[in-house]
Order: sequence, then C-alpha cells, then structure tokens
Amino acid sequence: MKTFKCKICDKIFGSSLERQVHTLSHKDQNEWVCPTCKRKFAIKKYLLRHLPSHVLGRNLACETCGRKFRKQFELRSHKRIHTGEGVYTCVKCGKKFVHKSILNNHLRYHAKEYSCNCNICGKGFHHKSQLDEHMNKHTGERSFSCDICGKSYLIKSSLSYHKKVHTGENKNTVKYECVVCGKFYVNLTIHLKRHTGERNFLCDLCGKKFLDKKSVQLHRRMHTGEKPEVCHICGKAFARMTTLRCHMRTHTGEKLYACTECEKKFTQRSALTIHRRYHTGERPYPCNVCEKKFVSKSLLNMHLKSHF
Repeated sequence: MKTFKCKICDKIFGSSLERQVHTLSHKDQNEWVCPTCKRKFAIKKYLLRHLPSHVLGRNLACETCGRKFRKQFELRSHKRIHTGEGVYTCVKCGKKFVHKSILNNHLRYHAKEYSCNCNICGKGFHHKSQLDEHMNKHTGERSFSCDICGKSYLIKSSLSYHKKVHTGENKNTVKYECVVCGKFYVNLTIHLKRHTGERNFLCDLCGKKFLDKKSVQLHRRMHTGEKPEVCHICGKAFARMTTLRCHMRTHTGEKLYACTECEKKFTQRSALTIHRRYHTGERPYPCNVCEKKFVSKSLLNMHLKSHF
C-alpha cells in the first residue's frame, strides 16, 4: 500500500489528501495557501473544499451517460439534465431551470434583450429565424441543403461556405465541418477541444491549461510583462492584438456595442456584457467571505480589499 509522508514532521498518511489537510496544521497564518497549486484562500474551509480537486481527478461518473466529473456538486448539477429537475426558478414567470446559467439566459428574455429564446438551453435570439437555425443543433436536423449536390448542413453559414467548393472560391483555404455545431474551421482539431473540454497545453509558470500552443504563448505574456502590440497614436502597449483593437476605439470614439434595453453604447463587448447585468439582475461574482455578489470580477476584487 502506498503511503504519504509529511515533509515537516514525517507523519505517515494513507492518502495524499489526508497529508495535504495535515500540512495545514503546521501553518499559523490568516491566509491559507494550497500546497499543490499555491492558490490562496481567505478562509480555511474554502481551502479544504478546494484540496480534493488535485487528488480525485475526474472519478465521479454519471450512471446515465458516463460523463465524468471532479466534484460531487458538478455531478449533481449535471444529473438534472437527465431527470429534468428544475431548481432555479424565474421570479417573473415561475418557470424552472436545471442550471443557473440557463435561468440567466431566460431572464434576458424578460428584459427584452431577446425577442425569443430556446426552451432547451435558454439561449436568446433577436429573430425567430436565428432560433430555428439554432434548434438544429439540438435536433440534429440538417435543413440547409446545397442545390447543386444535395449535401445538407446544420447552419446556413456552413452551407454558404460549402457552395464555394463548387465555385472554386475557397481553393486556397480548406476548412472542415464540425459534426457537433456544424461550423467550418481551418483547424478542426483545436476547435473540437472546445466541445470535449480537452486542454493539453500547460503554462510552465502557473499551471493553467489551454486548447493550443498559441494560447499558451499569449497567456505567458501576463507573466513576462511582454507587450509587443503598440498604439501608434498614444504609444500605449498591449499583450494582445485584440486588446489593442479595442483600445483604438477610445481614440476614434467608435462604439459598436449597444444595449437593447437602454440604448447605451460601449467600445468593448465585455463592457456591454457587464452593463446588461444591471438590467437582468445577474451577479455572477460572489464574495467567498461574506457572499455578497457583483456584476464584474473587478468590482469583486475591489470589495475583497475591505475584508483585509
């Protein structure tokens, strides 16, 4: 039987988790740090809740579909898909949902952000034609057919791309159709990982995992401080080109993202997403000390300083 020894007092334990919990007894501090990933917690019980994620792996399997999970609450939440149990209730119409994220999508429908929404996943749409196309992903129906060869697709954009095969427009760029969502991609292997959750590329500085090597390289700039993308107007530098493009709008005054509820406009999509939460009441960032909730992570971080 494999044993695990405490590196401080040499006490022997039967599992890695027991040793990790014991190691905390040697610490006398207000800030609790995970000995495996160095993540910090303000309260000891939250660290204890986090520790099993390093030793259990995905050992909890759904007996209905076989999908595996790391934590018990994740498995319980998943099982509601099979049982149809709805634990999140809309305060406006009383409709129940199996996941909070689906309820949040539904609440946007009441806020008039969308004119119609999917009754399966709760995703909202501005036009019924968009909803009809989206439903194909749930039913598997390929309602968009090529009038030249008869091949059919889940979504209209995939059909449009396919037709270029007949016209010769896409000879230089070959794309492949995803069997899950029906969209076309140059690198289908990387895209499929978004559906499977597979992340094989690891940051050697913090351990965070990514879908592909390029994402790791961009992420590492956070650690190294590298900012190769420079604004030619004010000289401000950024780690990513996408961030620079958003920044350029502060000079041009261009605001592409408008709120459908109050018509307020924003230069960045992320700012609009945060703004919409004031209309829907969504507060996805809870404080793990006092459980107060916030519309953005930055507001949560500002609030956390009040506890220390």
